Amino acid sequence: MHAFVDMIDLRNTGFVDALRAFLQAFRLPGEAQKIDRFMLKFAERYIEGNTQTPFANAGEHACPALADVVLTVVQMPPMSCPTQRSC
Repeated sequence: MHAFVDMIDLRNTGFVDALRAFLQAFRLPGEAQKIDRFMLKFAERYIEGNTQTPFANAGEHACPALADVVLTVVQMPPMSCPTQRSC
């Protein structure tokens, strides 16, 4: 996972655009702990390429990124699920 995230170029990119590019590169796992790890790695990678960010460390980036993912999932209509079971 770390090697995959390190291949994504997030230099000189706004936070939302970088998060969008990151999330379009793969399918997120369903387990919250794994999603948290991906978001933390995203935040570390984002800070490496964007030194002028208002956040001091990766933990401060990971929290809004994870919140954005959760809010997106919550807003999904039930019909967008690929099967009849709940998402």
